[in-house]
Amino acid sequence: MRRVISFFGLACALAFAIFAAAQPAMAQSPIDSYCAQISDNDKFASDGYALSDAGSILRQDRANFHRFGTPDAEDYGDSTFDSSSAREKIPAMLDAGEIEPGLARDIVRGYPYVCVDVYPRFLTVYYGQPSEPEYDDIGYPFIGDWDCEVTYMSFSSTTYNNGSEDIPILEIQEGSDGSYTLLFEGDYWITLSPNGPNGMAWFSGESGDSFNCTRL
Repeated sequence: MRRVISFFGLACALAFAIFAAAQPAMAQSPIDSYCAQISDNDKFASDGYALSDAGSILRQDRANFHRFGTPDAEDYGDSTFDSSSAREKIPAMLDAGEIEPGLARDIVRGYPYVCVDVYPRFLTVYYGQPSEPEYDDIGYPFIGDWDCEVTYMSFSSTTYNNGSEDIPILEIQEGSDGSYTLLFEGDYWITLSPNGPNGMAWFSGESGDSFNCTRL
């Protein structure tokens, strides 16, 4: 009888271990989390090679954030993927984890906002929602984050980020047509004009370039 009970107990313990191992997300808590905007900047490797799978694009997003210093305006940091060796594991961690239905395709073909929960050996990836733009007390209509065709730009009442660096604003001049001209060092200036309820036209006085921007 003792041998039967011992064998039954061993079988139960083994079954429980298999069940627990099969449900890692339920048995563990994430060790890190972050959210990020997927953009064209994330879809090409540093050598210019086009990336064609979600895991590689997520890896490049973290490389742009940690190594190259070119994050998108709505990217958040993490404490896990700040080294090249850690980022190399992202595709395999995605394969071992879970991703919301349809999101892998959207990462490859579109520009979704994603959130990532990081576990020791796998990732869970799901659709996120960018934070609402924060307006300061002055309330300029251009303040916030924008998709300006070639890059993402962000504005506060004191700083302009052109997608790669923060540039201090020296002066803001309001035009009679509702436009705003922002003045910077070196006689550089840009004009921002309203373009529909969620749009804005961007114009550079130095290069003559112009882009249509959409609020994120």
